[in-house]
Parts: sequence; C-alpha cells; structure tokens
Amino acid sequence: MRYVLIFTLLISGLYADTLRILKSIPFGASSLRLDANRVIQEREVSVHRLNENSIFIDIYGVWTPTGRKEYDFPNNTQITIAQNNKQRLRVLIVLNNKTTFEYKIKGNVFYISIIEKQPKKNVKPIADSKKLHNNINKEKINIVKKEESTKQITKQQPQHARNYPKPILVSKTNLNSKNRKKIVILDPGHGGKDCGTQGIAQTCEKHIVLNVAKLTAKELDRRGYVVYMTRNSDVFIELQRRTEMANEIHADLFISIHANSMPIGSSKKPKGVETYFLSTARTERAINAAANENQGIAEYSPTTIASFLTSQRIIASNKLGMDVQSGILKQLKTKYNENLDGGVREGPFWVLVGALMPSILIEIGYNSHPIEAQRLKDINYQLLLAKGIANGVDGYISKNP
Repeated sequence: MRYVLIFTLLISGLYADTLRILKSIPFGASSLRLDANRVIQEREVSVHRLNENSIFIDIYGVWTPTGRKEYDFPNNTQITIAQNNKQRLRVLIVLNNKTTFEYKIKGNVFYISIIEKQPKKNVKPIADSKKLHNNINKEKINIVKKEESTKQITKQQPQHARNYPKPILVSKTNLNSKNRKKIVILDPGHGGKDCGTQGIAQTCEKHIVLNVAKLTAKELDRRGYVVYMTRNSDVFIELQRRTEMANEIHADLFISIHANSMPIGSSKKPKGVETYFLSTARTERAINAAANENQGIAEYSPTTIASFLTSQRIIASNKLGMDVQSGILKQLKTKYNENLDGGVREGPFWVLVGALMPSILIEIGYNSHPIEAQRLKDINYQLLLAKGIANGVDGYISKNP
C-alpha cells in the first residue's frame, strides 16, 4: 500500500509539471499566441522544415483544447495546431513565397508571427532542406539544435517583440478590493509617429483621444472601476499589441477611442458619434471609418476576421456599444440641441481583433467637420464625452454584472 501511494504521488508530481497549452489566441494580421500553464523551456520546443513553404514546431506537452484548430491568414498562409502524440503537440505553419515566420517564448506564452520576407545577407539556412526531406521520408526527422535554431529563427524579432509596451494601471482603485467594479482598459488610438486624422483645426487625432481617454479613466476610477490604458503618453503601439494587453490583464471591457474624418475634398460633412463592434461588415461607412483607423494594414480577409468572432462576444459587444453610445448622446444633449447620433455599427477594425472580452471602438466625432473639429479639442466637450462613456459603462455593467 505504501509503495502504491509513493508511485501515485510521483505520477501526480510529474503530471503537475507537464506542459499544457491551455488556449490559442489570434491577434493582428497573422499572428498567434499560445498560453501555457507554466513557463515554457526552449528545450521543450523543436523546429522542423518540411519544404520551402511548410514548417512545423513540436512542443513537448499537451494540447488542452480538443481536436484540431486551424487559423487562415491573408495570402493563403495558415497555422494549424493539433496533438501529434501523447507527449507532443504540433504547430504546422504554411507560408507562401513572400513570407517567413518568427517565434518567441516569453514566460508561459509562445508567440508565432507570419511576416513578409526581408532581404538578408550572409544568413545561413536554418537546416539543409534536402536532408530534412530525406529524414521525413524515412520517418527519422532530425531535431534542429536548440541554440542554432533559436539564433536563426528569432534573429529578427517583430516590432512588437522588440518594443513590448505594457498595459498601464492609471486608477487608484485597488485591484484586490472587494468593492471594486470591473476591469476596463481604455485604448487611445494612434500615437507617436501616427497622428491619426488631422482635421480642419489642425489638431492630431492622437492628442484629442488621449485627452478624452485620460478624463474617462479618472471618471471610471471615481466610480470604483479598475482602469488601465494602452498608452498614457504620445507613443506608438501596434494594433495587435493593444488587444493583447487587454487579454493579459484579463480585462472585462476593451474600449478604443478615436476621432473620425472624411477624405480631403469630400463634399460630405458628417458629424456626431459612432460606435463600432467587430464584424466583417463592408458598408461604405464602416469601410471608410476602418480605413482611417487600421494604420495602413493590408485589406482584411473576411475569413480571418470571422475566425476571431463568437456569437456570444458579438452580442455582448453590441450591447456595450449601444449603452456607451446612449450614454454619450444623453450627456451631449445636456448642452447641444442637435442630432449627433451616428449609430452603433459593425466594422472590420483590426484593433478589436483578438480581444477576448466585449470590445468596442468609439468615433467620438468628426475631425473633418468645421464645427465639430473645434469642439473636439475643447476640454469642456471632452469632459462631456468622458462622462458619457462612463455612464454607458455603468449602464452596461448594471444589466450585465
């Protein structure tokens, strides 16, 4: 009996240390994040090349989600994950002639990115593809040596890996307080090298939305919410990193704040507030708004966007959008007796891709409208917007505790 107990404890201990990949999270244009139960060791990862456009990564652990998961990315690239045998899961990466890939381990997170090939000089190949191909035929695949493969594959880290901004806690509300409300992350659009829209008042969108986000953070903090921001200064953050921050802190709500604009020379002079949630919708208004906010990222694939959506998240985001839109409009009507309702709409915004919580993008007004552009940079107007957003969050939380 004693030996049985010892054996059981040993097995339990071994199982407790088993690497388990708990979930996969797509983000950005063509990147994937795998979350594990513990720190991932380099020795638990090996890279193999099947041919010029097909690579697989073996991770020695257990794929907790059942079955196979496939993620289709632009330009006929793909990442597939499945359990290969009891001790190993396999990540298959399908590229095209113009793309390559990079991976990075950061604690218990494994990142994979499909990227455009860059001209390289004096770079040795990862491995001899003919030898690997022969080994595959003989079912004797050689594992690429850890140190060599790591240096070769991760030599050029993606921008978000080199410059890895963290979510910023800006509220005084204690995260561990029993009386605190939900965790909200505010995302002021653009920043740094990216001005965003520059309207008639010659004020960059990035400055306007940062001010509104800061005022909103103060208002939400006063009401007992734990508030983070993706940025609280004039810095540039890539779109995929913004929702990734929200996922890392397990935020309950993600709210991205922007200001809209019509193209120069357009005869249209729209004004007012619009709120968007993620979908593959391609209405003219949604496409125009998304074009302003997607920072030049290539045309999205409806299949790619659709793979990130769940009916539950769409419904929750739609409800959040309606409550926030209503909160803003009611607040603006206390001073402005005009129709500023641009509606709650669906749109293909990359900044919302990958968020695991209800998420919306607010266009707080048109920087291209001669009157509204002046209002947007007015602190009193910004205060109305901030209070309206906070009221909308309160309304949503009261109905969806």
